[in-house]
Amino acid sequence: MMERVNYTDFEGGFNMVVLEESFVLNLKTTMSYVDFQLELAINENYPLYTPPEAPQSVEPLEDEDSDGEAPEGFDMSKEGEAESSQFSFRRGRLFFPNMEQVKWQSRIQPYIDPRTGSVDYGSIDYFYKQENTYFLAGYWGELEVVSGPPLLEIDELKNQPRPQPNAASQPAEETEATSG
Repeated sequence: MMERVNYTDFEGGFNMVVLEESFVLNLKTTMSYVDFQLELAINENYPLYTPPEAPQSVEPLEDEDSDGEAPEGFDMSKEGEAESSQFSFRRGRLFFPNMEQVKWQSRIQPYIDPRTGSVDYGSIDYFYKQENTYFLAGYWGELEVVSGPPLLEIDELKNQPRPQPNAASQPAEETEATSG
C-alpha cells in the first residue's frame, strides 16, 4: 500500500493554507473538473501574510426578562470567537484540472440558513493523496478524485504584478565597464 501524502506537502503553495480552518463557499463538480471556492485560512508561509485583527468586543444585548443566564444547552463562552481570530483569510479556490474520475463516497446537502439563504458547506476536514487518487472530505461529503495535480489559486496573489528583471539592480561598475 502506498503512503498517504497530506495536502500541506503538495507542490503549488498548499503549505500556505490551513484547509481545516478554511470555509468552503461553493463546490462544483463536472465531468472534467472539480472546483472549490474557498475563504482560505492562511499561515505565516503566505507571502503577503498579515496577522489576524483582534476581535471586536461586542456588548451582549440585555433582554428585559433575562437574568444573564444562558438557556439550557447553550454555551455562552467566547472560545469559538478566540479560535476564529487565530487566522487571517483570503479568497481563493482549489481546482482539480484534467480530471479522469470523480467519485462521491457520500454527498451531503449543505445547511441553508432559512433567515439569510446562505449556504454552509463547512470546511475541508481532510485532503490527501494516495497512489494516484486525491481524497477529500468535509461537511459537504466525501470525494475521491483522479486528476492532474490540484491547483491552489489565491485571488490576492493572482492580482499581484509579476516581478520583472530590473536593470537598475545591476552594480554600477559592471554597467560602466561594458559600455566603455
